[in-house]
Amino acid sequence: MRTFITLLFILLFASFGTAQNHSTLFAEGVELMSRGEYEKASATLEQALAIADEATELKTLFYLAQSQLLEGNTSKAVESYSKALDIKKDDNTLLTRRAEAYIKQGEHDRAIEDCTTVIRSQPNDTTALLVRAEAYSALKEYDKAKNDINRILKLQPRNTDAR
Repeated sequence: MRTFITLLFILLFASFGTAQNHSTLFAEGVELMSRGEYEKASATLEQALAIADEATELKTLFYLAQSQLLEGNTSKAVESYSKALDIKKDDNTLLTRRAEAYIKQGEHDRAIEDCTTVIRSQPNDTTALLVRAEAYSALKEYDKAKNDINRILKLQPRNTDAR
């Protein structure tokens, strides 16, 4: 019985240590991002992701993708956003952020698909409309881009990004 209690204590302590290590690594990664040290942030957040539990995995993937995007590693950012979307399907923020990464990769059609998915569920999402307008413009589909910009200006007449 004593061996069982000792083993139980060790398992509980080990899982507590993992959670704490994730929190520490996550906080360090976010801090590195805030200082503009994106490569170090990505490496630290990847370590945090490796020990993340279900409750922390989505948030860690989101910040990892942001860091990868800021460091210019768009393919890794798309991969991280896609993994996050596997966890939380049709999340509008994740879809819009992935669309921004697709644009940086020159994958404008895929960006339009993600933004259109967002706009179907949230017709007044000005961020998705703006990102989609950027993708349309890159494809020289200026009428479609103009329609999205006009929609934004109708919703938010003072939106400086749409002007």
